[in-house]
Amino acid sequence: MPGLRHLPTPVFWIATLALGLVMGMALSSLRGAPPLLGALLGLLILLAGGSLAVLLWRRLDEVAREAHKWAWYWGAPIALLLAALTLFLEIVPSERLLAAESRQELFFLGFGYCAAAQMGGYLIAWIGWWISRSFDFGTGR
Repeated sequence: MPGLRHLPTPVFWIATLALGLVMGMALSSLRGAPPLLGALLGLLILLAGGSLAVLLWRRLDEVAREAHKWAWYWGAPIALLLAALTLFLEIVPSERLLAAESRQELFFLGFGYCAAAQMGGYLIAWIGWWISRSFDFGTGR
């Protein structure tokens, strides 16, 4: 019987989307629950997501791995810096931030904003990495 590493890639993507859906539903239903329950659920979700990421990483060839490493190294920090600048310079409308009902909600709004910026920067850098290697930009290839 083949192991999980031999499953088709779409199975992993569907599992990742399902995990995100379950995570969102579970975390939204935790209002008023004991904090320990939320921490345990978060740990379980992190373990499941990390396991999927490791399995997907092991399936990649060296070129695809290099693209992901380069994109994360350059794209995410630059985007995070730009996100921080927009918050500090108040380029982002502050009505949503001022409408936060608690410090916890404000923290998660900021966390989500920074995580979205990192993923956006990563995606832009990843696409740029593949484009730069797909076309001849004076490199003689």
